[in-house]
Amino acid sequence: MPDTDFLNIGHNLRMLRKLRGISQAALGQMIGVSGQMIQKYETGQSQVSSKMLHLLAEKLNADIRQFFDGGEGFVDLSEDGATYEVEVDDRIKDLIKVYSQLSNDDKDRLIAMANVLSSLKKDKS
Repeated sequence: MPDTDFLNIGHNLRMLRKLRGISQAALGQMIGVSGQMIQKYETGQSQVSSKMLHLLAEKLNADIRQFFDGGEGFVDLSEDGATYEVEVDDRIKDLIKVYSQLSNDDKDRLIAMANVLSSLKKDKS
């Protein structure tokens, strides 16, 4: 059975990799291992050496501490089979604080405004 520390590291590795839009195979190629090895790291089947962890952090443009936080700092939102993984940074924390102080009507307005902004970004792509 995999060690829970390595499961946390693997979970956070997966989150960071997906947030960066990098496949297991591509990440493996970046650090000189197979995509299957990345999968083993992510599932906790193989332990990640400290040297490899530093290399992964470098290639993922991440702080090495992000691998050890037990998933804290990430939110996994799943809906209708689609998964959205969001790295929680200070801006999102500020947004949550403000959001929690709003009335339900204002929360609905804020969500509607965010949806409009999101659709404008898609239109520019």
